[in-house]
Amino acid sequence: MVFRNQISFKNITFGFDDKKILKNVSFEIRKGEFVGIKGKTGAGKSTLLYIIAGLFIPQEGDILIDGLKLTEDQIVAYRKLIGFLPQQPFILNASLRENIVFGRPFDKDKYLKVIRQAGLQEFIEKPDYMERYILEGGKNLSGGERQRIHLARVLYGDHEIYVFDEPTSNVDLKTEKIIYNTLIDLIKNGKTVVVCSHKNTLLKGADKIVELENGMIKHIKIGGKEDEYIEKYDKP
Repeated sequence: MVFRNQISFKNITFGFDDKKILKNVSFEIRKGEFVGIKGKTGAGKSTLLYIIAGLFIPQEGDILIDGLKLTEDQIVAYRKLIGFLPQQPFILNASLRENIVFGRPFDKDKYLKVIRQAGLQEFIEKPDYMERYILEGGKNLSGGERQRIHLARVLYGDHEIYVFDEPTSNVDLKTEKIIYNTLIDLIKNGKTVVVCSHKNTLLKGADKIVELENGMIKHIKIGGKEDEYIEKYDKP
């Protein structure tokens, strides 16, 4: 599957049992855009991200890729376009390498690149870094380390679209800055980035911010500024 111009979400409705979480949601994501998703708790933000990532299938409405309706037969190909970082990082009871490569062909250069991008340099300073063992759920890691390992896994896929669900919640300032810098690098390299965050500072550079309320779009704000965030985190 090729994504050339835009993904359109038309009248998306989704829920569980009799409860509708999203109701007639419509907006577009253009190639190369930085799109922010915001709203209060329970507004439907995470559900919308799962729809965008192809992990939930809309019960009503359509997803169009460059004007063509996405079918169930195409959903696996669609998911391959997307790197998804959930709120809670999933960590295997395995080595650092296995956690990052995640069953894909191993490329040492790419592996070392994503280690640097995710700020995991301290992991590779030891002789056994390739096989460093990590306990299930990352019990022997800090919250920031778990998030950065999952970030490295997402980056290793070299996707066209990156979707991040509250990527800086419950992490240290170092990890927050690394994640923000990673987002900016992805955008500068022509990737499409969608970020859900309750922190306005993380969305300062967004081309578009979609705000949800009670499962519906409250409004869409076009444009944003990046400099205030950079000033906050780059001061000595």
